[in-house]
Amino acid sequence: MKKKIRIKKCIASLLVLSMSLGTLIGCSKKVDTGSSTNGKKVDTSKKVNLVMYLWGNQSPDHENVMAELNKKLTEKINATLEIKYIPWDAISTKYPLVFASGENYDMIYVSSAANPNYFSLAEKNSFKALDDLLPVYAPETWKKTSQDMWNDTKYNGKIYAIPSRYTEYIPHGFVYRGDYSKKYGIESISSMDDMEKYFNGVLKNENGIIPWDANINNASDLYKMFIESTSTWIPAPGLALSTMYLTAKSKDEINNIFHPAFTDEFYAFAEKMKNWADKGYWPQDVLSSKKDPVNSFNTGKGASFFQHAQGYIGWYGGLLKAQPNSDPKFYCFGEANKKVIKTNTMQNATAISANSKNPERSLMMIDLLMNDKEIYDLFQYGIKGRNYELDSNGKRITPENFDDKKNGYGQSAWAVRTDEFEIPMASDYKGRDDMNKHYDTFAIKDPFANFNFNSKAVDSEIAAVNQVNVMYGVPILFGKSGDPKTAVENYRNKLKSAGIDKIIDEIKKQLQNYKPAQ
Repeated sequence: MKKKIRIKKCIASLLVLSMSLGTLIGCSKKVDTGSSTNGKKVDTSKKVNLVMYLWGNQSPDHENVMAELNKKLTEKINATLEIKYIPWDAISTKYPLVFASGENYDMIYVSSAANPNYFSLAEKNSFKALDDLLPVYAPETWKKTSQDMWNDTKYNGKIYAIPSRYTEYIPHGFVYRGDYSKKYGIESISSMDDMEKYFNGVLKNENGIIPWDANINNASDLYKMFIESTSTWIPAPGLALSTMYLTAKSKDEINNIFHPAFTDEFYAFAEKMKNWADKGYWPQDVLSSKKDPVNSFNTGKGASFFQHAQGYIGWYGGLLKAQPNSDPKFYCFGEANKKVIKTNTMQNATAISANSKNPERSLMMIDLLMNDKEIYDLFQYGIKGRNYELDSNGKRITPENFDDKKNGYGQSAWAVRTDEFEIPMASDYKGRDDMNKHYDTFAIKDPFANFNFNSKAVDSEIAAVNQVNVMYGVPILFGKSGDPKTAVENYRNKLKSAGIDKIIDEIKKQLQNYKPAQ
């Protein structure tokens, strides 16, 4: 699920450029195609092919859409776009290699949450500084992106990426069947105690259906539930957020960093998870299972799965289609304590390689992808009438005789999404806007959004701790480590031996002079 909820691309309009651009674009000799906002000339006489790296897998109708897109891009800026994909199942290995290999490319998806993350790559001079180029070659993007957002992209005072302008919240939560909860007398789920009542109801009333048909990769879902359900704890840098990460005591005490395993709360949680496992809330072979809880939900074999809010919104229609009477509901773990963190500006962005031979044209491309509606719709949704259609309310639907194996199209181009042009699917959760407005009333800004932790001094300790988390922490989360007290004590000792204290000390040292953006 996580795979398909993200990524969208780069480059937008040239409206401030001279109207002569369209007529002069195809000339083989050098021509004056007009002026930018500061008077500098924009030369597009030489046709170029720009390479962009995105996460994801190629869609069945990719080639047809790109052919149509490149016709338009050639007309507008005398350039074509080539997408190179980093497959979902190879992100952890191939994404770092793109930077380590010195490969030539022009644009690439970057994120503060990726590995390697945006700030660490900017520190290594992987990207082109864009401050002077943006007003000239991406004037619409420069104008429409707020100064606060530009400030969030800066490393050592310089802008190295163009952020998405799409509003979303991604707090983690629990997706369950509303038809089942109503049947059990549970109006809505708003706590772990309510989840227990729901799971018990499934076991008692639904023959052959597993409350949560999980596998070992879902351990992080339980950890996020634990962290986000506490009163004030928030994720802290140092360890990958996809594992058993570190936390800070609160948004106001970001220097008070710890590993939650060393708390009474974790011990109590370990006991609860042992109880849940013993009751059969998930499969006995969870640590070796290959089952996907979302697929189990859709096939009627499972009664729930864990997901973030944006995933629930996007999948809602598909869940209803698979199980028409299921009435899928969403419980946000952080809502009770008003602990929903605003999506980091640098969660999804596009950077231009420091080795790009065409940084100016790359910015022009990004400006089009983000600000020209014709280009945006084609790049994000494909060819109207073939890949999508609009209903009477202007929402996207699949055309008649649509064959996903032939006509399926989608780019994981989260980085160039904008609120201005986004067209939701008719099948999306109808309460999306109300959900976002609700979160707007109490969401907090991530205090670590602009903090770049340099892990070089503790890389070996981080690797050791991550291994300990997998070997000893994950089984505790699934209640598969025997006596919780003994298991937690052993886990703590292993973390100490692996160097958890050294990692935390290094983070605290680097935080001494850090001031969160307001």
